[in-house]
Amino acid sequence: MKASIVTDAAAEILQDTAGVAWSPAQLVAWLNEAQRAVAVLRPDASSVTGNVDLTAGTKQSLPAGGIRLLAVIRNTGADGSTIGGAIRLVERASLDDYTPDWHSADPGVAVEYIYDEKFPTVFWVNPPSAGGVKVEASYAVTPADCADVNAAIALDDIYQPALLEWVLYRSYARFSDERSVGRASTHRSTFFDLLGIKEQADFKTSPKRREQLK
Repeated sequence: MKASIVTDAAAEILQDTAGVAWSPAQLVAWLNEAQRAVAVLRPDASSVTGNVDLTAGTKQSLPAGGIRLLAVIRNTGADGSTIGGAIRLVERASLDDYTPDWHSADPGVAVEYIYDEKFPTVFWVNPPSAGGVKVEASYAVTPADCADVNAAIALDDIYQPALLEWVLYRSYARFSDERSVGRASTHRSTFFDLLGIKEQADFKTSPKRREQLK
């Protein structure tokens, strides 16, 4: 889906198809802002699944551009294509209680991972990694910006209504008159409502929340 699908719809609703009050470039800027807002609220909307390099030890980090871990799936060896064992999510408190020295244990193939939502770009593996190997993981990434109205939107087409609502919200928010303020508030609320309704229909994206739903 091209950016123009959203910006043209916004311009028509704003009754400014000539781009006098709101230029196409400004609408694209707000569209890019909308994509990032969706990615923060719905990390699964902008996610990838691929190999993540493990370093020596327990603490690991997502690749550059990763903004939130969704799941660690399996081991993939040093070459990234050797299918290994599954890696399951465990609670840090339980592991700390039963194996308090797990951070200093002998290195081995990962069988468990720990995730803390306060640190969305890092995770821990047990046993510690020797380094030089990979695991397959799903994680959210920052959506690529649209350079202009002809660029492709990074998110799936299903998010088009929410993106449009955010662009309209930002457009009306430029003005301080009562009517514009009211419209801005309505479109902002609709943006969050659309994502909230979709969230209730889907499984939660947090690894821990998915475990709680089982």
